[in-house]
Amino acid sequence: MMIIPTPHKLGLGFLTLTAALVTAINAAPAHAQINFVDIYRTNNATQTGDSNTLTATGFYFSTNLYSVNPGDFTGATVTYPGAGSPATLVQTSPTNFLYQNGFFPTQAALDAAFPMGTYTYNTTGGTVGAASTNIVYNTDHYSTAQPFLTGTDYTDLQGANASAAFTFHFSPFAFDPSVNDQFEFFTIFDTALNTVVYDAGFLPASTPSVTIGANTLLPGRDYVYQLIDSNRVQLSSPGAVFDGVSGSDRTTIGEFRTAPAATPEPGALALLFSSGIGGGLLLHRRRLRR
Repeated sequence: MMIIPTPHKLGLGFLTLTAALVTAINAAPAHAQINFVDIYRTNNATQTGDSNTLTATGFYFSTNLYSVNPGDFTGATVTYPGAGSPATLVQTSPTNFLYQNGFFPTQAALDAAFPMGTYTYNTTGGTVGAASTNIVYNTDHYSTAQPFLTGTDYTDLQGANASAAFTFHFSPFAFDPSVNDQFEFFTIFDTALNTVVYDAGFLPASTPSVTIGANTLLPGRDYVYQLIDSNRVQLSSPGAVFDGVSGSDRTTIGEFRTAPAATPEPGALALLFSSGIGGGLLLHRRRLRR
């Protein structure tokens, strides 16, 4: 099961930088406390056909700690009610420390390993050194259904023409009044280049579709799309600059391969050279090589 690297796990400290919050950050000391922390619990599925043709593929937990400045800390841990506590967060960028487990086969196994309760974060090293914050995780907020591409999108993607635009249609994301934010994320990952080639992040939950432009994809290439419905709740995080975030995500991926590049038919090639155009192109190329 693939986890596509997207920026969707960033907490509210990065997505709600209003003028007031920017002012607050600028007014903070050069070296302050922990910026914010977040927790995500994710249910994963794979789409294998048109519409709701989904297969559950695993469940995982992840948590992040963000510093205000690069170099504030060199290490971070989280202590929690599960048997594996404490866990070490790995620094993945100058301001981010991440812990993420492998896949659990069931939701119950995930819940047992990372139960509800208090998650306490501690930092070491760097210019700030020891700092601490915690959040109390007390409930899940998963959307009511796993997301998927609707209609005949899945079939139409198989052998899709990369030189033409394509519209991806999303299943409805039910409104949840008990959460602070609801976002949709849609990403396309090139498996050969190991890169994200399209990333539509922090879309409103009501977003029905996205359209990628012609030539966003390459012909004859394997891709994986990822559609995420994310419900997020702000949690008190004493000692941090911003409140923490608890996210409950449902993620669906699907695979497709674009059609190979078109080649001129033999008749078209004959016409090209009989008209003298093809010969002229070859001559021009030969001159460039001199």
